[in-house]
Amino acid sequence: MHSNRVGEQGHFPFRSERLTCENGQWCFLTREGVLHGPFPTKDEAEKSLVVFMAEKLTEASAETGEAPNSLSGVQDDLSEMLEELIAFFRSRDGAGVNAALAWAHNRVAELRDSSRDNPFAKRRIEILLFAIDKAEDLAFQRVTRLA
Repeated sequence: MHSNRVGEQGHFPFRSERLTCENGQWCFLTREGVLHGPFPTKDEAEKSLVVFMAEKLTEASAETGEAPNSLSGVQDDLSEMLEELIAFFRSRDGAGVNAALAWAHNRVAELRDSSRDNPFAKRRIEILLFAIDKAEDLAFQRVTRLA
């Protein structure tokens, strides 16, 4: 049964599972009906979905000039990862890929230091390490979109 997500009020829209597995390969489905993938694992598909969402929110905020502070409607279990990636992309777009990588490495160290007090630190660290690993691809995607 579906219910309202963090930040949502009133009647909630129709929702379907975004992650799907076909023939052992994982994909994610966007609201626009586009299937992205395949990815070798569910974990990589989920992280790629979060990257996609963070890129869309970052692009929308660049168009409006407002920071993407509201994560209304985001699945609760993805919101922490999404917050970290939005900060990563802001750093990348403002100061470049190298600055974003330095920020991400510092943030991972900070999260590791506070992981005992923060139940969501593990997921935040995982998505930042994923972004660091995929930084070249993410930078390329951003450059080709701006061109």
